[in-house]
Amino acid sequence: MAKAAVYLPKPVEFGRGQNDSVWIQFETAAGQRCSLTWPGDIKEAASFAQAVNAIPGLVDALKAIRADVRDPDTDTAISGASGEKLDDALAAMRVRP
Repeated sequence: MAKAAVYLPKPVEFGRGQNDSVWIQFETAAGQRCSLTWPGDIKEAASFAQAVNAIPGLVDALKAIRADVRDPDTDTAISGASGEKLDDALAAMRVRP
């Protein structure tokens, strides 16, 4: 079975409701808004939203680093072990290195 493409909701938002509950909200791949009650506090919701919102930029940075390392005209080198970790990080996001 083929793996589905990774969809990262943009942006993940958070807040506090009138009843003092904490919520997380994001858009699905189909363009629908999804909101749920966060089981933790507002700081945890903020950390979660920040982490998820950062993933696309991190993937772009990893891809750029990998491209520089593979470019024969670039004086960039990393160890084999670091290269494997870089490839593993990209693979974890289902991005082909």
